[in-house]
Amino acid sequence: MLLRSVGLVVAAVALATGSIHLLTDPQTGGAQSERQSIQARIDEAAPGDTIRVDGGVYNERIVIDKAIKLKGMNDPVIDGGNEGDVVLITASGASISDFVLRNGGKNISQEAAGVKVDGADEVEIIGNRIEDARFGIYLLESAGSTI
Repeated sequence: MLLRSVGLVVAAVALATGSIHLLTDPQTGGAQSERQSIQARIDEAAPGDTIRVDGGVYNERIVIDKAIKLKGMNDPVIDGGNEGDVVLITASGASISDFVLRNGGKNISQEAAGVKVDGADEVEIIGNRIEDARFGIYLLESAGSTI
């Protein structure tokens, strides 16, 4: 009975502070890597959650549409495949840090970027390396962000 009580306390703390999700390298495997992409984890996350992404190459473009923290570990790469924005952030209070973001779209009329923030305020973009993108970081109608 004591263990059940402790479990309830831990669950309450996790709800109060936001959940932490771990996504492991898609090339080397791992318990969670074969199940989901980074975007799938974002879609499942609740505002306030932190998603930690292990090193590896993730061939996808992502949209952060809620106030979450996306944190890279061991230099994960998000490869946009030369199409559009690699990362599009539309949620105020969102954060992305410690990633390599590469291969954004080349069409100048799309204004594709490594990271585009569109209409979101107080976004954090910290410690990322952007490679081969028409625009590195592009803030559009956004205020109070940290780069």
